[in-house]
Amino acid sequence: MATKDQLKFPVPETFDCPECRETIKLHDPDGSEFCACPSCGSYIRFTAGDKAVVQKKKEPIKEKPVIPLGKEGVLKGHTFKVIAYLEKKERDTIYTWKEYLLYNFKKGYATLAVFNGHWNLIVDKNWEPSLAKARNGSVTATHNDIEYRIFNKYTPVTTALIGELDWDVLADNPKTHEFIAPPFTISRESGNPTQYFWGEYTEPTEIAKAFDVDISLFPAKEGIGANQPSPHALSFDTLIELALGSVVVLLVLCFIIGYVKPERELLNSDYNIAFTKRPGLTSDSTGVTVLGSGTYEFKPFLTSSFEQPDGSAALEVTVGSYVDNNWLEATVILVNEKTNETWEITKGIEFYHGYEGGENWSEGSREASMVLSDIPQGKYHLNIYPASGDPSQTSMHISIRSNITLWTNILLAIVALILYPVYCWYRMKNYEKRRWMNSDHSPYES
Repeated sequence: MATKDQLKFPVPETFDCPECRETIKLHDPDGSEFCACPSCGSYIRFTAGDKAVVQKKKEPIKEKPVIPLGKEGVLKGHTFKVIAYLEKKERDTIYTWKEYLLYNFKKGYATLAVFNGHWNLIVDKNWEPSLAKARNGSVTATHNDIEYRIFNKYTPVTTALIGELDWDVLADNPKTHEFIAPPFTISRESGNPTQYFWGEYTEPTEIAKAFDVDISLFPAKEGIGANQPSPHALSFDTLIELALGSVVVLLVLCFIIGYVKPERELLNSDYNIAFTKRPGLTSDSTGVTVLGSGTYEFKPFLTSSFEQPDGSAALEVTVGSYVDNNWLEATVILVNEKTNETWEITKGIEFYHGYEGGENWSEGSREASMVLSDIPQGKYHLNIYPASGDPSQTSMHISIRSNITLWTNILLAIVALILYPVYCWYRMKNYEKRRWMNSDHSPYES
């Protein structure tokens, strides 16, 4: 059993390999029960009386560890010493990875696992007592109120190793279920008892700094790690908070402006309209001037004067008429009676209805609104130039409101605020789909 609850690392001891007589250093001599000779590959067990017995021969390691055995470092606030290096594979597959066994004199072992350049610091319940309460189903696992999703199922096999440890790793091939909730992972190893291990994605730069190792020696990252945190998820979380906050601020400002400058009704009147006749233009039997096929011009008229008292303001002009299966169009000119400055807009209304196929139908409206922005304070009237397809029209209704809330502009502003977060959300989802391509349990595929 690894030596724990100490104030410092034990004093290393050496012994000679019983097979090749190579000197082997043990960094935890009292706690180590097995070791592997880096020279001849002998897998050695210490029996009663600390006698070293060769259990079997193993293939030599294929790659030199980037963190040497015996190297000390401070990672995640804990002091570690590297005491073993293992090369592993998934049984009946080609997938391989490396593990560095880290020894801490207070809590025992932790593991640095690296697969395709992606590193995880993995600990047991000695480090995370809450692992005793971890639970899992067939698809998910729960730990500390975080839900993890199944990513992989495999049986690990140790193919080569150097260093020392306190259990027979060559005989240890537990069926493993790996669950992820980036940047964390939970692994359940079947056995008696079942054990849970908790891992956290760790950047190579942090590990290299912790153990004072040249970062250029570390393997390059390939693809997306199983629990590698998504950069898009981090930016999305920040952006969505900013966007929602901005939308709230925008709506509050609209409310404040609406309270300080409330809507005012400046004009609300009905007007009789009369036909006009122009020389040189065709007229029908009623004397109405016909501008084109089915188009009748009416006599222009002026509305009564009204005050716009609120400085620069948006005005909403609403034109209405009782059109019936027909249309009416009006050119409206707003005139400043002091400066003669004008603003011109044209708007049409139409309303049609009928009965067809046993059902009543209708389309269009009998009124239409138009907005004039940034109208200065002053006295105004409207010049109205109406035309219609119905010569029987006799009246129009005109209303004007100031300080209206331009909801279209507000909606466009809200869309602009959330557009980039939506784009980041799309990139985040695409990133997750690419992550789960490496799993047989992807939630993105049936």
